[in-house]
Amino acid sequence: CDDIEKAYIAQTGEKVVKPASTPFPPEGSISKCDYESQGELNSSACSLVMKTLWLGRLARPDVKKPTCDLSKKFSCWSRADDIKLRRLVGYIKRSRNFMLTGRVGDPLSKCILRAYVDADFAGEIEHTKSTSGMFLMLYGPNTGFPLGWMFKTQTSTARSTTETELISAARALFDSVIPFLDVFDTILR
Repeated sequence: CDDIEKAYIAQTGEKVVKPASTPFPPEGSISKCDYESQGELNSSACSLVMKTLWLGRLARPDVKKPTCDLSKKFSCWSRADDIKLRRLVGYIKRSRNFMLTGRVGDPLSKCILRAYVDADFAGEIEHTKSTSGMFLMLYGPNTGFPLGWMFKTQTSTARSTTETELISAARALFDSVIPFLDVFDTILR
């Protein structure tokens, strides 16, 4: 987290990064002209975003979605993306002590998998596609251990919230839950 902040300050020349309570800018804080103007960080955005992607892949699922959203913008970086990256770095600064923890206190035979899924309904300003999210945990009487997480933009525009939620649940089932069940079946015979 410290390296991300230092790299951002070195790239932008800003003296200090303002801490932010969420990784996303408040609704309405980015104007239409911000999406149409080239961003100042156009040439250096890739290295900054890749640092945050590494953090999101290893231990911070909370920064993965905004990071992946920014990674889709390298070829058409705008002033809006500058604002989003500044906000993300501010959130990382504020949440630097957040950590993902787990405990295992039961044999695998007494544990179950729990997948938590969610989706938004056309939650992006730039397109109408929804985003699926999933968090997979191993649970038992004395166990709570995160196994994986993902978020993915859905491939088509949904017509209802129910449809987005069903797509999210199906994706979690086929991409994560069933493969983990196969592993457990092999381990437990």
